[in-house]
Amino acid sequence: MLVECPAEKPMNLKRGFFRLWLVGSVLFSAAVAVYSAPSITEEFNEKSAFDQYLQRDPDIMAYQKMLRNVGVDARYAMLGRVAVIAIGVPIGVLVIGAGLFWAASGFKTRQLPRGPP
Repeated sequence: MLVECPAEKPMNLKRGFFRLWLVGSVLFSAAVAVYSAPSITEEFNEKSAFDQYLQRDPDIMAYQKMLRNVGVDARYAMLGRVAVIAIGVPIGVLVIGAGLFWAASGFKTRQLPRGPP
């Protein structure tokens, strides 16, 4: 059974695709969080390879101590990468989709208003 839209109310594709993007973004971000949670917790529980590398070179160790003094910790690197993926990919998809809608809107035909003959 096909459902036809009345001529007065055409389907709003922008709203529908935005809602679809919103649901997809939430699901994608949740999947990234679930997939990367073990590696993030492992990074905070164990000494990372980066920390082990830093202990070999006193100059780098001093730089790392300076970074920690201002609040930057090497253990947040994985968390930052995951956040960029979980937020950046959906925003990129939104930008591409908006660009496609903008490009497609240039192909619409304009209907001239009909006046009395």
